[in-house]
Amino acid sequence: MRMVWLMLLFLWTLFTSSQPSQPCSFNSMCSCRYINSSGTIRDVSCVGVPFYKLPDLPHIDISHLDVVGAGLETVDDSLAGQIETLRLITNSIITISDKTFTSMANSLRSLDLSQNRLEEVPAQAICYLKSLNWLNLHGNQIPTLEGNDWCHLKDTLDSLFLGENELQELPRETLRTLRSLTWLSLDHNLLRKVEPLSLPESLQTLSVQHNYLEQVPNIDRIKSLVRLSLRGNLIKSVPDYSLQNRKRLEKLDLGNNFINNIDNMFNKTINVRDLSLDLNKIRSLNDKNFLGTNAGRIILALNRIENISTNAFVGLEDSLEYIDLERNLLTSFPDALSMLRKLKYLYIPSNKISLY
Repeated sequence: MRMVWLMLLFLWTLFTSSQPSQPCSFNSMCSCRYINSSGTIRDVSCVGVPFYKLPDLPHIDISHLDVVGAGLETVDDSLAGQIETLRLITNSIITISDKTFTSMANSLRSLDLSQNRLEEVPAQAICYLKSLNWLNLHGNQIPTLEGNDWCHLKDTLDSLFLGENELQELPRETLRTLRSLTWLSLDHNLLRKVEPLSLPESLQTLSVQHNYLEQVPNIDRIKSLVRLSLRGNLIKSVPDYSLQNRKRLEKLDLGNNFINNIDNMFNKTINVRDLSLDLNKIRSLNDKNFLGTNAGRIILALNRIENISTNAFVGLEDSLEYIDLERNLLTSFPDALSMLRKLKYLYIPSNKISLY
């Protein structure tokens, strides 16, 4: 995982540079990129340089500062400059001083603290930030969000990444107060349920992959939601209740669960363009299983499907373009596919179909 972060950082640096890097005048172990020949620093990158504290920066405007793989354990309040993007990735940060970000209260828009050892959200430090819209806390050791006020972030934060932590539950009011949040990742935690009132209504993308959910969260009140990923949980069935507010999702990913029955999916009150149900335990597709979904793409690979009803895809005759039935237990070519007038891509290898 750490190598992935470093590779992404390298690619970002490669494609956004305007001038070749050179040793920084204030710290020769870091490299600087300048804007044309003006001498104005654009980016500061300290990758793999062992620091016990952050480097001393000049009190100037800097677009991007990266301190990656430095072994930092503590971030004090000596950080200076009007920084827009700050990445303190893949260190060993345990504590962050309350006043670390005061010099960039109005400038900092993106803060990446992923792959560290934080045991709590640095609430007091981020409380000073008035323009932050992107916060990455992925890969830390945070067990709870209880008591976080978020301060200015209630109105500015757009994207929040909390994957690979130790979250066991979501307090009702903590995330709900983030009124501008559109993207939330809670992947690889210890969540057993997600209460509807724990999430902001502004969400467009919600990812709760690889947790311990046994049910699909009620998404009725999240009116802006368009992408929902629940891959790798313990879900055994799809909801059969009706949504009061009919949903139009671009993507619904329920792959790698324990679903064995998909009858009456959301009682025909959900519209899904891209539906993933691979790596489940589905044995048959019954009449009108997907009626009302208007699906354009369905992935059913790596299930145990033995039978597909002739009317399984009723309602999708003019919408379904892509279907993946790889690695199931089909013994004959399904007649149900013949009614799909828009079908362009069909994957059906590794079944038990015989032409003889």
